[in-house]
Amino acid sequence: MTREKLEHAQRPSVTDIKMSIKKLITAYPMLFGALIGLVIFGAIIVIETWFPWIGKAWERHNKLVQSAWFTAGFFGVWVSRYWRWRRRGFFWASMCIFLLVHTLGVLYYATQIHPLALREWIALLTVESFVVVFYMDWSTRRFGHPSRHRHSDGASGKPGGA
Repeated sequence: MTREKLEHAQRPSVTDIKMSIKKLITAYPMLFGALIGLVIFGAIIVIETWFPWIGKAWERHNKLVQSAWFTAGFFGVWVSRYWRWRRRGFFWASMCIFLLVHTLGVLYYATQIHPLALREWIALLTVESFVVVFYMDWSTRRFGHPSRHRHSDGASGKPGGA
């Protein structure tokens, strides 16, 4: 065997790295949690050190900052809720379209009427959650392409949920 082939054979592949990270997380879950906490702590220190205006705007209850955080939070909740549908065609396009419509609607309302108060955000979350249920199902079925391999979407294991 030549030296290049021997060096190539000793390098770990991407699947080996993924499996070793998965094994590391399952073997040391407390260490992984501490690492996540350390990353969050580091992010807070970076924001307070180099971007102090973000914290000051939040303390002053700046409506623009609250709108950005609520929108990011809503989008995160909806993506995590529908994560099992990620293999459906048009899923990511549907989520991005919904995020765009949400952002434009909130921006228009905030500039034309008034910035949203906390209780209005809660009402908006409730209404948009019902809308996103029907919109995501309809859009991924209507505009999505059929996959080569059918994926189950629900607990039943049947394609399309049920």
